[in-house]
Amino acid sequence: MKFKKIEVPFPIGVEYFRSGVPKREVWEKDFFEIKRRGFNIVRTASYWNWMEPSKGQYKLDDIDAFFDLAKDNGLYVWIDIISINENLILFIIKILYHCSTNF
Repeated sequence: MKFKKIEVPFPIGVEYFRSGVPKREVWEKDFFEIKRRGFNIVRTASYWNWMEPSKGQYKLDDIDAFFDLAKDNGLYVWIDIISINENLILFIIKILYHCSTNF
């Protein structure tokens, strides 16, 4: 049996926590090594209240850097966003609406 070429890589990745440990200055080296060793995905987690410390005020510079670095190294990102407040749901609805109207 012959298989067709798979466009999406098999989801093999590593968990990489980004809340101060490891230090941001080692991310570039680590991401390079993660890709070099054959992984395709880097997974992380964040609490919504870290990303939106007060209503309407977003602190996403580390998340942006994380995604940019993953892209630069040919890695996909799997992010778990943990929340116990409704602001995350409203934010996701806003993003989904924005994405659906810009295609």
